[in-house]
Amino acid sequence: MAAHNITQRTSVSDPKVIEIYFSKVNATIENFSGRKIVRAGVIEVIEEDMDPDRMTMTEFPDMYSLKAWNNSPEYEDLKAMRYSVMTSNAIPVKGI
Repeated sequence: MAAHNITQRTSVSDPKVIEIYFSKVNATIENFSGRKIVRAGVIEVIEEDMDPDRMTMTEFPDMYSLKAWNNSPEYEDLKAMRYSVMTSNAIPVKGI
């Protein structure tokens, strides 16, 4: 069953660092058979009180692959880079 990682970004303190992150992260996702299916900077909130400036949804074949990517040595340094300059929420979800 497919699994999706939904990331909601709320702030970035250093856009140059995030550009480096963006330039490298897709290769790590692809190594775990994942692919970005949503990458949006224009978001319309129709319910609840939230203020994301960007949303990303990445699809993996299953939750095992998603978690393997998230905990992988290939992604470890990039994740630390993201944490250092970006406030966000990441939500793994099993799909259908």
